[in-house]
Amino acid sequence: PDFSGWGGKQQGGGRDVDDDVSKKKKKGGGKDSVRGCRASKEESEKRAHDWFFSEEARAEREEERKQLQKDGLLEYCSIAPGAPVILHGLLGAAHLNGQKGTISHWNQAKERWAVKLEGEEEARAVKPDNIKLRKHKE
Repeated sequence: PDFSGWGGKQQGGGRDVDDDVSKKKKKGGGKDSVRGCRASKEESEKRAHDWFFSEEARAEREEERKQLQKDGLLEYCSIAPGAPVILHGLLGAAHLNGQKGTISHWNQAKERWAVKLEGEEEARAVKPDNIKLRKHKE
């Protein structure tokens, strides 16, 4: 078979595909593809980042989180608003150790989580070290 013209560095009339790719990259503004068909890695990452932090994406995630929580399928892997927790290691309010609650929000001024304990009206400010995640069913 005659493979002349199929690419690679060939003798006698074959073209150098590697040179064609380099020319296309230069012409396409440094994109990581031939003929500029794909976005560069940086452009793709920026688009993904912009979408992830968009209001639309946040609303979708929040709606999904609410539905999972409603269905009892949501398990938290980190402390965040809405996460079910148990208090432990408290010295000044030892009577609260073992109490169950839900994370309300982060209080930056106090550097503590606001935890709404079961059966109490107001949230309590609790250090992160005194909070353990619990499963919804606990």
